[in-house]
Order: sequence, then C-alpha cells, then structure tokens
Amino acid sequence: MRARYIPALCGAAAIAGCATLEEIAPPAERLELARTPRAAATHDAAPDLALLARGRALYVIDCARCHAVVPVRAHTGAEWAEIMPRMVEKSSLGESELRALEAYVGAVLAMP
Repeated sequence: MRARYIPALCGAAAIAGCATLEEIAPPAERLELARTPRAAATHDAAPDLALLARGRALYVIDCARCHAVVPVRAHTGAEWAEIMPRMVEKSSLGESELRALEAYVGAVLAMP
C-alpha cells in the first residue's frame, strides 16, 4: 500500500527543491504588456492578455507532453526563435499556436 505513494512523494520532493511553475512560466497576468522587440520593429500592438494566456497554456501543457518544461528565461530570444518552429512542427501545432507561444515567450523575456 505504501509503495504506491513513493512515486508521488519523490515527485513532490523534486518539485519542492525546484523553481515554482510561476517562476518557470509566469502567468500572463503578471507580464507587463510591454511591446516585444518584434512587435516594436513591425509596429504591431502589444499582445493582449488572452493571447499571452493561451501562449502560457500551450507552453506549460503542450510542451510538457514531450519533455520537462524549462524556465522561459533559460533561452535567449534568438534561441527561442530557432527552438519554437521545430517544436511546433514536431507537435503538429498550427500557426496560431506558434504566434501565441512567440507572444508569451517574448513578453516573459521583456520582463525586467
């Protein structure tokens, strides 16, 4: 009976020693709706909260289906520009999902 709790306890212990989900992938509500460098260069409006929330959900849920979710800030914007298209293709996400991920990651990287 106790044996079935061992994996859960190990998982909880591992998470407790690591960064929280909010640190790894800040909620959209915490992000400043600052213009990302890409948006500023193309004169696009700052991403809206719904787009950022969708990007975060994709990052936290869909990315975790294949691998551990790393902190957004673990990579630079240039690195993400190379990583995201490959991952979107592997996961069969569409163009709108890529745009949501780009908006979210860009907003996190733009945070002070």
